[in-house]
Amino acid sequence: MSENINLSLYRKYRPQKFEEVCGQDGMVDVLKQAIKNNEISHAYLFSGCRGVGKTSMARIFAKEIGCNSTDLVEIDAASHTSIEDIKKLAENVYTAPMYSPYTVYILDEVHMLSISAFNAFLKTLEEPPSHCIFLLATTEEEKLPETVLSRCQIIRLKTPTETEIKKLLIKTAKKEGYELKKEEAGSIALASTGSFRDALGLLQQVLTVSKDKEIKEETVSQIVGIPRAELVNIFLLSLLSSDVSKGIDSIKKVFESGGDMVFFSRIVIDKMRSALLYKMTNEEKHIEEYDEKDKTFLIEISKEEKLSTDLLQKTIETAIKTATSYVPQLPLEILVIDSKNA
Repeated sequence: MSENINLSLYRKYRPQKFEEVCGQDGMVDVLKQAIKNNEISHAYLFSGCRGVGKTSMARIFAKEIGCNSTDLVEIDAASHTSIEDIKKLAENVYTAPMYSPYTVYILDEVHMLSISAFNAFLKTLEEPPSHCIFLLATTEEEKLPETVLSRCQIIRLKTPTETEIKKLLIKTAKKEGYELKKEEAGSIALASTGSFRDALGLLQQVLTVSKDKEIKEETVSQIVGIPRAELVNIFLLSLLSSDVSKGIDSIKKVFESGGDMVFFSRIVIDKMRSALLYKMTNEEKHIEEYDEKDKTFLIEISKEEKLSTDLLQKTIETAIKTATSYVPQLPLEILVIDSKNA
């Protein structure tokens, strides 16, 4: 086990410069160009889902415009929501920076401010002193008043793709002295639901319990709760061949092994989608993320007549029902049974 594993991987490998930021090339270019042209706005809003790097981007931007750590003020708006907190901030902004051309205020989770706090903040945001720059961050842009949004340059960070998360996971595992294969990285990426932070958190748990430098499927399954790839493939085949017995049996094995049925559904959808795209285009780029064994499997099922957009849509609807079902495995069992009559 790596001697540095006790330090959070997300903190350990947090990007320190724009070149290290993953999956946000467009917004990075916008910020770099603003700095290059000396067209720096007095307020920016970094918007995006959790764990995509909003605060990291804000910190890097502050550093790139010459803000010393002494003149960087970070405020968790979730715990400083009152009008009194904002009034105190409004008083402090007139204090000149000690070592930097700017005093930069990073307000994280800014949507948590109360209405009265937003109203008090508005005048400060509208007419800040020339040395003051506000970097706001939020996961819920829609909760911000239009009056605030209109005074910010909005930097919308996109949700990373599974491929981008997989690359980061494989790269990070290698830095820690481990080998993480595409398939296992894909399972962690799928479970992270578009969050770099969550993905690295799951990877840390995997590395902590791994007995070998080569990460095994069983180890990832233990942490993420994923079913064995073999069971996913058996289930897919049962759908396409209308083999109810095999389908029900694979679902039973996943459930009895403690597998998450919602996650199982998502993996089934992911593989079905890849096989369908390959069927429609005959392009290997749609299955390149899988290992050789799964590639061969997906190519084989792409030849099945029943593999269609209609089946994919029904499977998606089943996954949605699975998330709220009193009996988690029931919607999948119904899907298999219905395949007999399709």
